[in-house]
Amino acid sequence: MRDRTTVSRRSVLMGIGGATAAALVAPRSLLASTPPSEVRRAPTAAQALWTPQHLAWVWQFGHDGDPEQIRDTLAANGLGVVVKTHDGDRWMSRYDRSATAISGPRIVESLADFFEQGGVPFHAWCVVKGRNPEKEARIASQVLSAGARSLFLDVEPHPGFWTGTRRDAWIYGEALRKAQPNARLSTSIDARPWTFNRIPLRDFADFSNELSPQMYWGSFTSKANVDEYTRIGDLTAKRKNVTPTVVVSAAMTRLWSYGLPIHPIGDGTVSSRTRWREFLRAAYTSEAQSVSVWRYGVAHERIWSLLRDTPPVLL
Repeated sequence: MRDRTTVSRRSVLMGIGGATAAALVAPRSLLASTPPSEVRRAPTAAQALWTPQHLAWVWQFGHDGDPEQIRDTLAANGLGVVVKTHDGDRWMSRYDRSATAISGPRIVESLADFFEQGGVPFHAWCVVKGRNPEKEARIASQVLSAGARSLFLDVEPHPGFWTGTRRDAWIYGEALRKAQPNARLSTSIDARPWTFNRIPLRDFADFSNELSPQMYWGSFTSKANVDEYTRIGDLTAKRKNVTPTVVVSAAMTRLWSYGLPIHPIGDGTVSSRTRWREFLRAAYTSEAQSVSVWRYGVAHERIWSLLRDTPPVLL
């Protein structure tokens, strides 16, 4: 899909009405009349000390919900947001048909202002493919300059994801760190240990501040996964269930060797508070300070209140 022009985007957004539309189109004009003390700006990593916080991921607003509703829900529960801005070297407007699709840094800046003004720290994420590492790094830098507090780099060995080489990873990291030496970067990976050696994880870890494994225990229950967890020694004949504890332990014990903080991403398709409590307990026991939820549009509202009542661990 072609990128929308500013005029057409403004027309669409104003057509759906409300403060959400106005704030996303022209947050600067709205903020101009707000006393400086009441405006919350997204600090860069160089400007603010990092504070761990639970986060909710957004894929596309057309699938996950109205930005205003997302903002209000997260603000009420003290959570931050992680919005997908681009896929490889293409902005999300190529795939996202919603009126608030991201077509460039100006829209990222608008969204950052919109969420931050409502009390929700704004972070971003992208899929890194390695096909054109310098261009991908340039877009990532624009996202950070537009107001994202941090950027999660989704690097997976599955169709539609990473296709590059170790050299491509090095080129990407060199270009991004040259442009954003102080930015906070988190490499997000499939949490199943047998996938780690299918991506240049060490090369990404070398320029990252954090690793964020995707611990989707609700989706890891197939026989193939059970067999793999058994093969690597994380399941036994007496314990054949892929639980949050198993998934967290299997990933964390192997990722500690990279010497980076680990921020687990939990399975939003699981609505059980019992399983989510187990996930949080296992994450904290394994020295994580905070967690994320993939993703807002599929997560049950009870998860937000549970995270609110189980705050991050401050070291």
